Order: sequence, then C-alpha cells, then structure tokens
Amino acid sequence: MSGLERIAIIVLVHNEERRIVRCLASLPLGAEGVAVHVVVNGSSARTAEIARGFAGVGVHDWPEGGKSRSWNRIMLDTPAVDASTAYVLVDGDGELIAGAVDALADVLSGAP
Repeated sequence: MSGLERIAIIVLVHNEERRIVRCLASLPLGAEGVAVHVVVNGSSARTAEIARGFAGVGVHDWPEGGKSRSWNRIMLDTPAVDASTAYVLVDGDGELIAGAVDALADVLSGAP
C-alpha cells in the first residue's frame, strides 16, 4: 500500500450471515499496513463465527446492538485500534471495489 502507514477497516455488522463472506472477500486482507476489525453488534446470526474463519480479521462480538454504540466502543474502548490510523467504515453487507483502499490511501496522503 502506498501513502499512509496504516489503515483500519472497521466492518460494522448485525445479522449479516448471508453477506459477510462477500464483504470480507472484497477487502485487502493481509495487505501491509491494513488491519480489519469486524464489529458484531447484537447479532443472533452466525456472523461472528463466519468472520473468525478469515485469517487476519479481528472480531469484536458485543451483545449490545446499535451501530453508533459499537462505533464508539471500537474507537474509544479498544486498545487494538490506534488513534493515529486512518479509518474506513464498511457496512457488513457492502463490498469494496478492488484497489479502493489503495486509492483512498493515495488521496489522503496527497500522492498524485
């Protein structure tokens, strides 16, 4: 990855059992400088279990629902998340286009 030193992709999920595989498969898992955190909030589906099957993905499984609560918790209360990192928020049923994270890193770092 060019540009920024670190990017954390935060995937907020609630009962995304049917879509989480496609979402995670679209992310640059294992790329240098990229950390992926799946934040499961109040899910009753197998979402966390499925996410744990992806190497290099940190899974945070909290029983309380709510995206804003989960966002605050991952950003403010989780030592694994570094405040000096650039963050990309992804919904658990979304997919990223290949190269999107590198392009974002280039723009944020001012690279042409």
